[in-house]
Amino acid sequence: MLLSYRTIEEIFRNFEHPIKLHTGVHSGEVIIEEIGKGRARDYTVIGDTVNLASRLQHIAHPGEIVVSEEVYKRTKSIFDFEEIGTIDIKGKAEPVKIFRLKSKKEKRGKIRGIEGLKSPFIGREEELNSIKKAFENYIIEKEDKVVLILGEPGIGKSRLFEEFKKDLKNCLLLEGRSLPYETEPLYSLVLILKELLEKKGKDIIEKLFPNKKVGAVPVFPFIELLLIGKIPDEIKNLPPDKIKELKFFVMESIFRKISEKENIIISFEDLHWADEETLEFLEHILSSPHKKKGIFFILLSRPPLKEKKLFDFFEFLKNIKNTEFINLKPLDFNECMELINSLLEIEELPVSLKKNILFGKSEGNPFFMEELIKVLIERGIIYKEGKNWRARFSKANLREIPSTIEEVILSRIDILGGEEKRTLKTASIMGRVFFKEGIENILKNNTEKELKILNRAGFIEPLQDKFLHFSQYQFKHILIQETVYNSLLRKHKKHLHLEFAKYMENLREKYPEIPPGILADHFEKGEDYEKAFLYHFESAERAKNNFANFEAIRRYKKAISIIDKISKFEERRWEILLSLGNIYSRLGKNKDALDSLKKALLVSKTAEQKSKIFEEMGDVYQRMSLYSRAKYYFDVAEKFSKRNLKRRLSLLQNKAWIFYLEGNMIECGNLLKEAGKLFESIKYQDENEKLKVKARLENLLGNYNIRCGNTEEGLFHYENALKIYEKLGDISGKAVIYNNMGGHLLDVGKTSKGIKMLLQSLEIDKDIGNYLGYAITCNNLGEAFIFLNQLDKAQKYFEEYLEVNKRIRNRLGDGYGKRGLAEIARKRKELGKAEKLYKESIAIFEEVKSEIMKNHVLAELADFYIEIGDRRGVDILEKVKEYSIQNKIEPLTLYVNIIYSKYYLKMFKETKEEKYLKNAEKCLANTEEFLEKSTPDLETKYEWTRLCLKLNEFLKKEEKIKFFKELSDKIFNQMLEGIEEEKDRKTFLEYYKRE
Repeated sequence: MLLSYRTIEEIFRNFEHPIKLHTGVHSGEVIIEEIGKGRARDYTVIGDTVNLASRLQHIAHPGEIVVSEEVYKRTKSIFDFEEIGTIDIKGKAEPVKIFRLKSKKEKRGKIRGIEGLKSPFIGREEELNSIKKAFENYIIEKEDKVVLILGEPGIGKSRLFEEFKKDLKNCLLLEGRSLPYETEPLYSLVLILKELLEKKGKDIIEKLFPNKKVGAVPVFPFIELLLIGKIPDEIKNLPPDKIKELKFFVMESIFRKISEKENIIISFEDLHWADEETLEFLEHILSSPHKKKGIFFILLSRPPLKEKKLFDFFEFLKNIKNTEFINLKPLDFNECMELINSLLEIEELPVSLKKNILFGKSEGNPFFMEELIKVLIERGIIYKEGKNWRARFSKANLREIPSTIEEVILSRIDILGGEEKRTLKTASIMGRVFFKEGIENILKNNTEKELKILNRAGFIEPLQDKFLHFSQYQFKHILIQETVYNSLLRKHKKHLHLEFAKYMENLREKYPEIPPGILADHFEKGEDYEKAFLYHFESAERAKNNFANFEAIRRYKKAISIIDKISKFEERRWEILLSLGNIYSRLGKNKDALDSLKKALLVSKTAEQKSKIFEEMGDVYQRMSLYSRAKYYFDVAEKFSKRNLKRRLSLLQNKAWIFYLEGNMIECGNLLKEAGKLFESIKYQDENEKLKVKARLENLLGNYNIRCGNTEEGLFHYENALKIYEKLGDISGKAVIYNNMGGHLLDVGKTSKGIKMLLQSLEIDKDIGNYLGYAITCNNLGEAFIFLNQLDKAQKYFEEYLEVNKRIRNRLGDGYGKRGLAEIARKRKELGKAEKLYKESIAIFEEVKSEIMKNHVLAELADFYIEIGDRRGVDILEKVKEYSIQNKIEPLTLYVNIIYSKYYLKMFKETKEEKYLKNAEKCLANTEEFLEKSTPDLETKYEWTRLCLKLNEFLKKEEKIKFFKELSDKIFNQMLEGIEEEKDRKTFLEYYKRE
């Protein structure tokens, strides 16, 4: 304004009648009123604020600017004034002080904060000691420890963490944070990785892993993936879920390797804004079997309100050993008084002011309390006289004190200059963290000066991190950013978001690593829905391919919400719904998956679209173990895909797998032959695609041949699959093959070879961080050692299985684990324990809605009851029989017939009633029919021959007795031959000798 005055004087200096301005300035609330109608309509402002400004204008001499005390207080750090005196104003009880503007200060004073004062650390000593003690225990035990600091905004989470950091020595601290606006998944982890490379040097990874591998996993492709966001060529052939799994494993391995040599602290701030993949990484690393190479984690978060992902994560933490929850509460009255007195020693400050205003309004929130003190200082209620603080107060000025933290922050912003305000508001649309060049592009001017002022004033602070080589800043507190952003008018927000989106879009041509999600969000808020849709869809596809499932769901849903607004992309609705169905199925949310797929079917148009949807529905039902429904949908999908040979091949393999699971080896074999012929007829453009399809086919052929007793043929196909996975660099694929080989070799009596394969699978899964695969293999090894009658070893594997399940929240696996422990207790004759464990297993399978496994364990419980003479066994068995027949689950029906046979033979032995023999004979004949159609494991075959032998001994049929004796001996010797170790043979024979 002073510059404007000088310019006007210069222009009118030589005029006959020069213009002289009289200016009065006051600040406060005004009322906007509409005047006139139609084209003559206009607006005016009225109220006390306008009246006082008008009065000041009349007082000002030509060329002068006269201001009220309110304006003087807010601008005295920028301009020099002289006090004119006081004037009486109509409607005001007290005279009003007025000031004349003299000049702009050469050096701008401090706008925000209490000069010379620093907030002391009060009321959190107990919490700080808890963190320090946890860290001391971590150093001694070198096991993972987690401290979760919870509290509302401004309550002091970051301050507590800062106090803890002050005394840290001889340790590596790596800090990550989440942001309130959307970023790419794993943003926090990327920050931590970058800080590691800065602190330890860019060659730290090579030093940690001289051969550039963690076990069999290459390190650098996954580092590149995290830093750049692009999948390197070395790993692009891996399935997306395995890329994500190995990415987690590589990062964990880096941290674990460092922890072998030094103490390491990893912090995640603002966890309430974390994406699901960051939470998944934390679950992964905290579920690790490598937890003895300890890491100290500090997590800072607001309490979860509606965020299910955060609730679930906190529930997960409750089950993790060495986790401490610290809930920060508001400071109590005495603590608040101590804080106030430490900041300001004011004898005249009444207790009522402290209690009702500072403590009452802040409700014990330290940040709010400090801001209130600053407002009192600005308004002259608290003021400095020499070196001492004084206080003056009246009912009028106390009534004007802000009541909320938002009001406090806005009052701080009001004293800023126009350019500083514009800079701050523009920055707020980017989120808590922003970059200088982005603001300057929108405002079209350099903001160096404004940013320095805002930094000095305590609104923002510079960051060391760079964004695309640009200077990054962040708001000093998230509440400042939120308040500034919320104060913007909708129209203004829309404009700023759109300008920023366009700028980022242009920038992306040079920096393709800019996440599409950022563009999507800003274009959507800028109401350019077409571009928002395209970027949401791109972001969703990227998230889906990286197995960032929840992020993909969120983005797909945003894309659908835009389709609901504009019709341009309606033809892509079916595609998005199909993808949502696929992701829900991955997550085990089968109802949501089917709902989404049914909606997709309603809007699909072509046969190709319908074929894809029906195939996905078949996959969902297959995962639910509803095999008849799965086959039905696969058949329908095949009808719609006559010309798509690749889809037909996929459907043939899917159906073959279902027949395999049902035990129908004849149909399984026929479909695999047809699939093999079809594969040979397809010409693949992409060699890697061909190899992946071939690997799956070889794996299925391996399963089929070993189950049919063609062991050498089966191993040949498995070896082929292993070579393909080796060529593709798919280590996890090799682990799956080893696990399959191990399981099937156990089934056909090659026990020692099977255990070796399982141990290989276990080692790979452990080395690549595949904890689910690791857990499943523990279960398989547990069953193998039950077979060998090495119950202590079996129990060790089942307990390890349950421990990992607990960490990775594999509730279904808990059911299998309890079942295995029940079998061990049964063999040890611990009857009460066995019954309890069977029931716990059944309850878990019921909870996770695995009907087939629930009924399988019910059958085992029935067998157990029948063995100990409990009548409940037959009642349970009848219900299982009804379920297995109704759902055509032949392996379960076979098992039910064997149990019934055992029961009838037992009853005949006790009662000598012929009807039991006839029933047993019928059940064993039914079993034989199933055995001819399918190939169960060797142990089941042996049990059937022993029952047939017992039946014919009761019937005194010598010829059949001889036949089944020879058959049972042959099968027994097969099992014995498959046990290569002498000690294993010994324990195996001890059990069968007792039997």
